[in-house]
Amino acid sequence: MDAEVRGIQPGLWPSDYCQEFVKEPIEVLDYFVDFTDQLGTGETLASSSVTATAGLTVGTDWIDGNRVYVWLSGGTLAETYTVTVNAVTGLSQTLVGEFVVKVDYR
Repeated sequence: MDAEVRGIQPGLWPSDYCQEFVKEPIEVLDYFVDFTDQLGTGETLASSSVTATAGLTVGTDWIDGNRVYVWLSGGTLAETYTVTVNAVTGLSQTLVGEFVVKVDYR
């Protein structure tokens, strides 16, 4: 990941707030959701899946510690996309993090 941080931590923001990131149409960037505050003591992430509204390409997602990372690419200039990250813990708890990606020139 480059020097710019593109990640969220669910629970730190009001429930009606969704973190927004900007990417250019040609960029392929990694983003993350940090589930640290949603995990119980000793609980770990076991699996993950990521979806986005049509038009934004979801690449590989992976778990690293308490974070789920995902590569995102594409999108149409001036469009906004919602990305939903689902993680299942070793105790079968499902956690969800969501953020928005706006495609524009920076």
